[in-house]
Amino acid sequence: MSKHFSIYRAFPRPFALPPIILSGVSRLPRRNYYTEEDQSTFLGSFLENHQPPQSTVDHFSSLAWTRKILQDERYEIVPFFPRHFNARTGENRFFAQTVNTATTIPHVLSLQRKDLRLPSGDETSAAVELPTRPDVLCLMALGRDLEEHPSIVHGGFQAVLFDEIMRFVVLLHHNRHCEPGPRNKHYTVNMSLSYRAPLIAQSDVFLRSRLVRREGRKWFTEAEIVDGSERVLTVAESTWVTTKSSIA
Repeated sequence: MSKHFSIYRAFPRPFALPPIILSGVSRLPRRNYYTEEDQSTFLGSFLENHQPPQSTVDHFSSLAWTRKILQDERYEIVPFFPRHFNARTGENRFFAQTVNTATTIPHVLSLQRKDLRLPSGDETSAAVELPTRPDVLCLMALGRDLEEHPSIVHGGFQAVLFDEIMRFVVLLHHNRHCEPGPRNKHYTVNMSLSYRAPLIAQSDVFLRSRLVRREGRKWFTEAEIVDGSERVLTVAESTWVTTKSSIA
């Protein structure tokens, strides 16, 4: 007599919740994570409700060459979004917390061009140099813990500085043209750097950046790191892409 093995007898039946429990689960309230920071207008709200630390304003106001930048009437001081840590999502943790110490980057002060607008056809030309019309200026105090070679800031970390300021440029432009709804995400596609002179740690520097052009969902930006004598130390170019974000 042949024996037949049944897979249905070898394994237990799937566990099923009683109807009364299923009924209770269906009535549980859903958690809604759609907050102000998840909306397309998040940056406008951030700029309205935050201010840079007074200690940072005082620091850069005390230096002659940085005070001159602050007095440029074409620009206005705005809070630097990458220094804002979102405890719920973890956004900006690295720049807002990890390198926000007395020995890394104790002070960051950003300025936005008052008449910020998308570049015209003439302004997208390679002949237009960055110092002519930067969209964002950013003063930074760099500490000794950023050194790689003695007294010189790590070259890879300079890419972080560029990534943060160029992202801020993209966010500012996007904020002026976005439609109401869920917040979009912007990601770096590529970045190229050219090192011209050492970036010294334990010094104050000046970053300037602008949007070169926009093509659909792509943004093309450039930036420079400059010292107090207006010497260009490092330059960067970057491409960004905007993706749609879905909110559950």
